[in-house]
Amino acid sequence: MVAYDPSKITYGELLGVFWRQINPTDPDGQFVDRGPQYRSAVFYNSEEQKKLAERSKKELALSGRFKEPVVTE
Repeated sequence: MVAYDPSKITYGELLGVFWRQINPTDPDGQFVDRGPQYRSAVFYNSEEQKKLAERSKKELALSGRFKEPVVTE
């Protein structure tokens, strides 16, 4: 479990770290860990965080960094 402390890192910064640590194009897990329990997902606690998460996912998808679509929930 990750405990989010907004006094140490902003939600936007946390999203940036998250996207660099996973493969957002893999619908079946992460790296050698396979199965639905290993699928990546972004969680939020407010409408503002939801908007930031959706925007960061869209920006990543449009960045051209990946050939496959971003499928992280």
